[in-house]
Amino acid sequence: MKSKICILIVDDDLILLESLKMQLESFIPDELILEAASSFEESEFITDDLAEQNIPIAIVITDFNLENYKGTDVIRMVRKKNPNSINAILTGQYDTKAIQELVNEIKLDFFFSKPWHFEEIKNFIESSIEIYDKREV
Repeated sequence: MKSKICILIVDDDLILLESLKMQLESFIPDELILEAASSFEESEFITDDLAEQNIPIAIVITDFNLENYKGTDVIRMVRKKNPNSINAILTGQYDTKAIQELVNEIKLDFFFSKPWHFEEIKNFIESSIEIYDKREV
């Protein structure tokens, strides 16, 4: 990792958001910034603030169903300022066809079912950091 980068997690369920945040904090390197948002609007504020500081969002993990928005809205918004971001959606509604449509529509990199498996998310983060570093070369 060459410079500071950010992982953004978004979920409107505060208990799930805090749980995921605590799990990620247990293993991510200190050089990574971890930001958590409980709404689309909050994620937009964080994205704009980080852009002003020239800190890219490398990884986004967002819930699919947010109040008044979808996780796809978060991904699209983040990608406007961070086109190399690696994106995943958390969903409790597993529909293979819908997920495939998301992969095609927004070039979704991964999705996780709720409840998630910590090792799966950990592996995703670790491999995503490596992939992101190569994209930035």
